[in-house]
Amino acid sequence: MKPNLSALPPPPSNPNEELRLTFPVRDGVVLEPFRLEHNLAVSNHVFHLRPSVHQTLMWRSDLELQFKCYHHEDRQMNTNWPASVQVSVNATPLTIERGDNKTSHKPLHLKHVCQPGRNTIQITVTACCCSHLFVLQLVHRPSVRSVLQGLLKKRLLPAEHCITKIKRNFSSVAASAGNTTLNGEDGVEQTAIKVSLKCPITFRRIQLPARGHDCKHVQCFDLESYLQLNCERGTWRCPVCNKTALLEGLEVDQYMWGILNAIQNSEFEEVTIDPTCSWRPVPIKSELHIKEDPDGPLAKRFKTMSPSQMTMPNVMEMIAQLGPGPVPGAQGPSPYPPHPGQHGSGNGGDYPGPGNSYHGQGNFDFPHHNPSGGVGGGGGPP
Repeated sequence: MKPNLSALPPPPSNPNEELRLTFPVRDGVVLEPFRLEHNLAVSNHVFHLRPSVHQTLMWRSDLELQFKCYHHEDRQMNTNWPASVQVSVNATPLTIERGDNKTSHKPLHLKHVCQPGRNTIQITVTACCCSHLFVLQLVHRPSVRSVLQGLLKKRLLPAEHCITKIKRNFSSVAASAGNTTLNGEDGVEQTAIKVSLKCPITFRRIQLPARGHDCKHVQCFDLESYLQLNCERGTWRCPVCNKTALLEGLEVDQYMWGILNAIQNSEFEEVTIDPTCSWRPVPIKSELHIKEDPDGPLAKRFKTMSPSQMTMPNVMEMIAQLGPGPVPGAQGPSPYPPHPGQHGSGNGGDYPGPGNSYHGQGNFDFPHHNPSGGVGGGGGPP
């Protein structure tokens, strides 16, 4: 199995530009999905932005006006631009990034060419595009770094909760993971599971271990790598078990984080965990051939450690390492409901329903009776 590095988005071409996730703003559709008229080479599509909405868009780096095209049979609405389509906004031609294949097409972001009041999108085609739909919508685009900070503050699963969860799922995990046996102090064989310290996405060492709320396995993935993986085409599926693992259901595992902090040495890539959640590092196989005193330093490094002997990581230090937090008010409400029993004032209602979406009502002064009426309206030729 090879690391899935190709699935990660390339670093931004502008070093000052951060990788960002994209979520639709609830009630934020400006132009409802529409088709082009058959054999119409040039069409104009008008929308309006209130001055207050335009000002908010320009002030907040995490909000954008997204225009995209997708195949009408694609329920995921993945961006897919026919080769003949060209787009300009307010007479400014825009460059469509199509990449190497149809999975690397990117939507257009329009706010930098928009103005308060009337705006016009002009679409030019040289071939029929009746199989595709176009949509203009407001999207929330928080930086990966700000999302990491939010998840650390709101979705850290305390070590004691992690241990309870691992113990509860242990028998089923051990049966499916291919287990080893360890002799307990009473001489009775105990089943132990092997857990990799490497991320299944990149095969690099995990920095911040996470899982989905519904995941039953002990194995974690690296949170930042998982967020990066979902920057462009957010499938939000666990790379270990393939279950849905949406942003609001992610959990940062403090117990596994403590293990990673305790084993800073790169000579260990795995640990074994027993039913009591005691763990010990597994040496890389080449080291097993080294002859050493049974009571020497190498043997001591392999000693089993119980949860009570562990030093748990300092969350605030990790948040500080991620850099300065978002400007107050600039990122909107927190999209991460806090864990039960965890301190915090997050609002679980910010991500309603089964998918990831951002609740922008109130920030944009949308009329309740018509979500797009106050921001945009009208399609087709003016």
